[in-house]
Amino acid sequence: MEKYEISILKDLTNKIFLSPLIKTSEEGNINILKTSSIENKKIREDKFDLGETEKNIEEYFLKKDDIIFQAKGSRLEAILIEKEYENLISKQSYFNIKVNKFLIDPKYLCWYLNNRVSKQYFKMNSSGAIIKTINRKVLENLKIIKPDLKKQKEISNLISNFYTEKEKTLNYLERKELFINEKIIKSIK
Repeated sequence: MEKYEISILKDLTNKIFLSPLIKTSEEGNINILKTSSIENKKIREDKFDLGETEKNIEEYFLKKDDIIFQAKGSRLEAILIEKEYENLISKQSYFNIKVNKFLIDPKYLCWYLNNRVSKQYFKMNSSGAIIKTINRKVLENLKIIKPDLKKQKEISNLISNFYTEKEKTLNYLERKELFINEKIIKSIK
């Protein structure tokens, strides 16, 4: 078995931060990602809040290949920002991670943050009896097994292909269930 370099998360990122608090406003031009904006590990734009501020917060806007990590609540999980959104920030229940793409592939890192070993680390290092919380130091000090970038991209592609297949399979099973239910209903009318 190959030996790979091990780094801590903060050494693989440009920045780990919380977004500033933004006042919600229907006329705002800032998109605010909240926990309900995420369904099945996908970002739902139609569930963003709008907000506004007088301050210049451009440095906090999330970009493609950034990662948000939900550090408060029952789902301690990472979500990759897979496309560009205009003026997007997250609620303060998320740590925002600006990935250093010269050191680590964002998809690989997101997968790593969500894998069983990382989840165990977060569980052992969280605080709060009912609402689990991960502090920044715990997140920054997560040890990451870091194969070379080529291997990381191979792993990312494998994971991506699996999730595509999983989604198609689940859609197929849902349609099949509807079809079977309709057949049964027709047969008993």
